[in-house]
Amino acid sequence: MGFRQEYKKKSFSYLHGLLHYIEPEISNVKNSQELIVNLIDTFSHLAFEKILLISSDEIADNQLLENLYKLGLKSNINFISYPLTDNQATVFHVEKALHKYVSNNCEAILIMGDSVAIDLGKAVKARVLNPNKNIYQMRGFTNIPIRKQEPLLFIVPLSLAGNESNLSCYVLDHTNFKKIGIFDRLMSADYIYYCPLLLANLSMEQFIGTICISLANALEALISENSTKNSKATADLAIKLILDAFENSVFKEIPRLQEVHAQTENNVKTKISQEKKEKFRSILESLQEAANLSGTAAANSLTGYTQALSNALEVHYQVVNYKISPMLFLAVLKMYQKQLTSSNQDNLQSISHYSDLFSEISEALVKIISNWQLQRHFTFLRTNNFDSIIGLTEKEMATFYASPFELDKDNLVAILKSVQ
Repeated sequence: MGFRQEYKKKSFSYLHGLLHYIEPEISNVKNSQELIVNLIDTFSHLAFEKILLISSDEIADNQLLENLYKLGLKSNINFISYPLTDNQATVFHVEKALHKYVSNNCEAILIMGDSVAIDLGKAVKARVLNPNKNIYQMRGFTNIPIRKQEPLLFIVPLSLAGNESNLSCYVLDHTNFKKIGIFDRLMSADYIYYCPLLLANLSMEQFIGTICISLANALEALISENSTKNSKATADLAIKLILDAFENSVFKEIPRLQEVHAQTENNVKTKISQEKKEKFRSILESLQEAANLSGTAAANSLTGYTQALSNALEVHYQVVNYKISPMLFLAVLKMYQKQLTSSNQDNLQSISHYSDLFSEISEALVKIISNWQLQRHFTFLRTNNFDSIIGLTEKEMATFYASPFELDKDNLVAILKSVQ
C-alpha cells in the first residue's frame, strides 16, 4: 500500500471524531404514527416542502407510507417517491434518483429502508452536491469536493446493520464489475429516527443477518489498527449488547416462528406470549442501540476482511449481504483465531488478549446458524472465481480497511472453500 493511501486512511479515522463528524440528532419513537408526526414537524420547522423519499421494498405496500403522504399534504409537504425494488444500490439507481431530486426541486433526502437504501440515499447526496463529478471521481476518502451539509439526510433504518451511523456508502457498478466506496463525513446522517416495531416487518433472514453484520463490524472496529480508546469502548459495548440479546430467553424463542412479522403494530404475529412482548420490544431497542454503536465505531476505525469479502461476493454474484453475513463472518473469525494461535505477525500481539472474545463470538454464531437454520453453504460460489474474488478483496483491504491481520491468498482460499 502506498504511503499516501495509508495516510488518508489514518487521517480519516483520527480526524473524523475531532473535526469532521457531525453528530446526528437521534429520535426514538414508539410507533409509526409518532414517527410520521415527528418527521412532518421537523420538515415544517425547516420549511422544507419537497422531499426525495427513498424506500426499501419491505415497506412499499405498508400503510406507513400512505399515512406519511397524507399528513405531508396537509402540511404542504410533498414526498417524491423512489422505491428501491431490486435491493441493490447501483450507479443506475443513483443517477435515476438524482434526476428525481433535481427535476422536482427537492430540498432534503428521507431514507426509510435497509442498508442498501441508506447507501443509495447517501450516494445521491454526494451527486447532488457535485453534479459534475461522477461516483467514481468521489471514490475513496474525502473526495467530495463541494463541502456543504445540505441536502440534509433523514434516515429511518429498517435493518440492524448500523449503516445509518457510519460515514460511508457503497454503490455497485455491474458494468465495470466493481463496488464503489465513498468515505466522507458528509455521508453522516443529520437526523436518525429509531422505531423498534418497524423491525417486525423484516424477514427472519434479514433480521438475524443484519444483526450479524453489526456484530462483524463491531469486532472488526474493535481490533482495527486505527482503533482509539473511544472507538474500542463503543465497539465493545455494541458486541456486549448483541451477545446479551443472543442469550435472552425471549430472543431464543424467535427462531421457532415462521417469520418476524407484524400485521399491525399492536398485533405482532409471533408465538411469544403477551407478557413477553414488552421484553421483545426491549430487545429490539437494545439491538438498535448496538447497530448505532457498531456503525459509529466502524466509521471511526474502519473494518476488515468480512466487509471486503462480502463486497467481492456481491459484485460477482449479486447476493444480498445479510444472506451471507452469518456464515461468512464465522469463517473469517475462525481464520482470525487460527492466525492468533499460529502466526508470528508482530502486529497481532496487540490483539492477542481478544482470543477469548473470538471464541465466545464463534460459539454464538454456530448456535445462531444452527438454531435459525441459516445458509451454511454458498451454492452459487464457483472455484474458478476465487482469483477474481480474492483480487477484489485484497484491493479493498489495501484501499479502505485497517485490519491487523494480513491474510494471504491461501488463507482467503481456505475461507471461501469453507463456505462453498
